[in-house]
Amino acid sequence: MTVYIDSLFLTNLFMDSVILFITCMLRRRQVTFLRLFVAAFVSALYGALMFFPSVSFMYSAVFKVLFSIIP
Repeated sequence: MTVYIDSLFLTNLFMDSVILFITCMLRRRQVTFLRLFVAAFVSALYGALMFFPSVSFMYSAVFKVLFSIIP
């Protein structure tokens, strides 16, 4: 099975933006589209980097905690 990095990135970008948007709606918070897009972009980029073995250090517990509190 072949996984294309651009398809993976775009799918993650779309799904992350939808999840973040729904979360903002449920919490009744006003968030700008730019902030939502940047958070989804960072999350999709983080997910797409798993296919590069040279950045495997990013999947340690420390980096997972850092990426979860960045927004």
